[in-house]
Amino acid sequence: MEVPNHKLRYCFICILFICILSSSLFAQAKSDSVRERGYSHQLSAGISFPAGVFSDSHVIGGGIDYTWSNARFGRSDKRIKKALGFSTAAGLDYFLGKTDNYNFQYRNYLYSYVYGGMIFNSGRKSSVSLLAGPSLQTYTKVTDLGYGITIRGAYFLKENMAISPALMYMKHKEADALWAAGVRYYFYF
Repeated sequence: MEVPNHKLRYCFICILFICILSSSLFAQAKSDSVRERGYSHQLSAGISFPAGVFSDSHVIGGGIDYTWSNARFGRSDKRIKKALGFSTAAGLDYFLGKTDNYNFQYRNYLYSYVYGGMIFNSGRKSSVSLLAGPSLQTYTKVTDLGYGITIRGAYFLKENMAISPALMYMKHKEADALWAAGVRYYFYF
């Protein structure tokens, strides 16, 4: 039995809302001790290049996302005491379709996601994160539920800005696994 697209979208929006709300409700309370320096909110924008079979049908992608982690983002003057922490993200990526040798135009591909995972502050000027979770993909007016994984490594250019390579894995029902690699720019607040 096929689920209508509007029900999948409604379900995904509800999951996104619950994840963001729960991250605010269950965030660690401030203590009397000295707080580790860092920002908790991250906005990012970037470009992605499809790899493997995905590159046969799509040429380039762009994406935006919001990520939360408790005081884990940004360059600091001293090393963070606990190097490993929790992180959550929500965003979307949009890939442009190609025209093949037979003049067939592939449709554009929209990928939206809600991820949870870990961030490792490897140094005062860098961090690595591994995130995974549910996703929705829309291709040729069909929306499908799936899952994805992304790994990112950030190098802090300034106290509240960073640049990062990113690798994405996207998997959906009855579709080949899709890979994309890209570069993201981060702004922390």
